[in-house]
Amino acid sequence: MKKLILFLFSIFMMLGCHNSKQSNSENSTIKKASIEHEETKDITANNNIMMNRLQFSIEIKADKENIWKAIWEDTYYRDWSGVFDEGSHYVVENWKVGNKIMFLGSDKSGIYSIIEKYVPNEIIQFKHIGTVINGKEQPIDDEVKKWSGAMESYSLIEGSGYFTLLIEIDVLDEHVEFMSAKLPIALEKIKKNSK
Repeated sequence: MKKLILFLFSIFMMLGCHNSKQSNSENSTIKKASIEHEETKDITANNNIMMNRLQFSIEIKADKENIWKAIWEDTYYRDWSGVFDEGSHYVVENWKVGNKIMFLGSDKSGIYSIIEKYVPNEIIQFKHIGTVINGKEQPIDDEVKKWSGAMESYSLIEGSGYFTLLIEIDVLDEHVEFMSAKLPIALEKIKKNSK
């Protein structure tokens, strides 16, 4: 169970914090034509645990509405997130700032997060809070405190005839290799489903 929760945490920590302090690293990532990955070290504010902020991007020639749909519409989400764990899905009442969202595996276990920022077809940012087992939020223990407060974001940035999907995610050291291998595959699925 612990392995599954950490695995799901890795999946849904893709989005990182999107802010102006990162504009230099964003610009260098965004200008590249294919899927790119950039890694930096960061310290989460809550618990002083060293996290890795990973950035992934891909250029997609499609309307931003279609790209957003390919990320977040249930069928498409299950398709690309299945790269990490077959049966992955989310549960959210609505997409308003401050609301909770659960990112779950097929056994209804995973993590819950807060929607920190949401502009449809442009950006969504999550703060990951704690674990979920059998669809129920769990108390935050010492293991969860290592990553609670980590950020994840998806942004669409307009280019000349295309949009760049930028994903930023905070992950612990033990998940860097996994995310670096799997996320580019997920991005390709999003690109394909955007057409």
